[in-house]
Amino acid sequence: MSNRGRLAAAAHSSGLLRFHRLIGGPRLVVLNYHRIGNPMECQFDRGVFSASQDIFYRQCEAFVRWGYSILSLEEILEASDKNRRLSKNSLLLTFDDGYLDNYDLAFPILKSLNLPAAFFLVPTFVGSNIVPWWDEIAYCVRNCELEMVRLSYPIPAIVRCQDREAAILAVLRLFKSPQNTDHEKFMCDLRKETGVVVPVQQRRFLSWVEAEQMQAAGMSIGSHTYTHRLLSQLSALDQEDEMLRSRAAIQAALGSGVRALAYPVGARDSYTGETQRIAKEAGYDLAFSFHGGARKFHKGRRFEVPRMEASTDFRLLRFEMACLSQYGKLPY
Repeated sequence: MSNRGRLAAAAHSSGLLRFHRLIGGPRLVVLNYHRIGNPMECQFDRGVFSASQDIFYRQCEAFVRWGYSILSLEEILEASDKNRRLSKNSLLLTFDDGYLDNYDLAFPILKSLNLPAAFFLVPTFVGSNIVPWWDEIAYCVRNCELEMVRLSYPIPAIVRCQDREAAILAVLRLFKSPQNTDHEKFMCDLRKETGVVVPVQQRRFLSWVEAEQMQAAGMSIGSHTYTHRLLSQLSALDQEDEMLRSRAAIQAALGSGVRALAYPVGARDSYTGETQRIAKEAGYDLAFSFHGGARKFHKGRRFEVPRMEASTDFRLLRFEMACLSQYGKLPY
């Protein structure tokens, strides 16, 4: 058992979690999902699968049972606008990228339980069979016949392929590094090195019609930039273009305002202070990162709202959410 698992088990056995709503908070915990389904059936990036359909359903039931107030993005924006403190520990569910399984598998569960969620879309992906960079990297490394992949850009690197999942993670880290300012060069080099061509895919991302149906059922739609490029790797002008074009495209397609942005990748080095300033000037009112934490919600830090991945281990998930609700951070 990992150290995280041991801490979670100790908290459960001691009864500590029964008291977690009595101290600290109220804080907003934001959970982030990407894909719903079975990663072992996928030849692409298995790391973007957040949960199976069954586990996601059980998680949603648990959030209600654990006493969280599950809010919509609009309720969060209203609280922020009015600088109103939350009355109890609250939860916002978010999804990035807009994969078709968000509509096919997650949306029916949310509807059946009458729960809201926010979906951050990439307009150039909507309704398409595009294979984005992280999925193409995973496919190329998973399906190549090499024992090692040699890359020269952005830095010389040799990635050994005995463990394919570890090799995929290593190449993804290289792609996300600040030195990678030419995405197409990176991908061209990888395609040439591995000799793998991704076959034509069926539609992989939800459509505007489906997004409109979700919105009509109480889901919120936000921006995940226009092409999902890492903002910290772009000039200020290109960052602004990514944000403005995405916001305009979503508003034109759905006929509603777009006030929230989720930074692609969302790690601490995937956006900057300048990125936050540009987001505000581009007309957004909130922007979400993707590194752990929670906070007492107020107008400060509106452009760096933290999110956490939802563990599929229920004991660990409850422990981590309780820590965030009490202290605003995890103990590791």
